[in-house]
Amino acid sequence: MKKGEAVESAFHRLLVEHPLLIDVYGTCESKPRFVYPDGATSPVGKKYLEPDFLVVYPGQAYKLVEIERPSKSVATVQGQPRAEVNQSTFQVAEWKHYIQSHYEELRSRYPNIQARCKTAIIMSRTTQQAFGGIQDVRAYVGLIEGQYKIDEFLTYDDLLERALTAYALLTGLSPTQVPGDASAKIAAG
Repeated sequence: MKKGEAVESAFHRLLVEHPLLIDVYGTCESKPRFVYPDGATSPVGKKYLEPDFLVVYPGQAYKLVEIERPSKSVATVQGQPRAEVNQSTFQVAEWKHYIQSHYEELRSRYPNIQARCKTAIIMSRTTQQAFGGIQDVRAYVGLIEGQYKIDEFLTYDDLLERALTAYALLTGLSPTQVPGDASAKIAAG
């Protein structure tokens, strides 16, 4: 295993142990396998696809999640998406293609996934450095979501912010009232 893969697997394990960081409304399945039927392969020759997570919501709705390391940058200094973004979005496109082309293979496990499935990529940090010095990171994220037809592009900082907000709301605090030590406890896991 390469060093980068080892780092990514550590974050994958963290999210497996704390799936509420991904989504508080659904059940997270780690690495579901989408196998091509009858010896068929993907357009690029893969025998199966394996999203990092599949969130299963009540009412037959789903979200496919691809994670990358938080240390990966999103944009070049010229403002172009980095290869890591393209690689992640290509994986998401592969999953969508599989679901549309081979829904019958998933129908019993994930009914209605072909009609009610969102996508998300989690990578990087919310810093200007990770975004190539771009001033308005949120606007840039909107460009990525639009260009690549991704429902959510989140950073690990976004996951922490969502967890803190959920904690605050569920405990009856306003999000601005989360005590510093509670933030540290949540961040530490």
